[in-house]
Amino acid sequence: MNRVQEMIDEHKDKMPTGLVMQLLDACKEEAEATKKLYKLTWTMVDSHAHVVEVEDEPDFARVNLSHKTQTLIVEVVDQLPDHPNGHAGKIRAMELPNHGMVLRGWVNHFTKQPSIPLVTMHCDDDMAYGCTDYMVIVNSIVPYELKKRAREE
Repeated sequence: MNRVQEMIDEHKDKMPTGLVMQLLDACKEEAEATKKLYKLTWTMVDSHAHVVEVEDEPDFARVNLSHKTQTLIVEVVDQLPDHPNGHAGKIRAMELPNHGMVLRGWVNHFTKQPSIPLVTMHCDDDMAYGCTDYMVIVNSIVPYELKKRAREE
């Protein structure tokens, strides 16, 4: 879109003023309508346990943690959208990045406190204790800038 605006500026003396204004307004509307994308870096921490049986000793549980860090390009949403797979209800906030979205509250957190990670626990309404065995650490959310590679001639 910037390239179009540059072309208009270069040749505006050869075009009628009304047309130049309409083209610039159309470019401005298009730029505002374009989705704002962000680069999200997050880590999912999962826990798993297994029972260790020691002869002549009581059994005990050994808990291990594992993590996976991802960087995704996402768009901001104000509310949880309906689940796309026909499931009743909304997509959970913790699942939004896997659908290419992130809540505005997460972006606002990093706008106000960019150096503090956001830690969230996944909670299920139908679980007796409320939370499952994993959490998400949102490391950063920064505006995404499209960078095109130079073509080889």
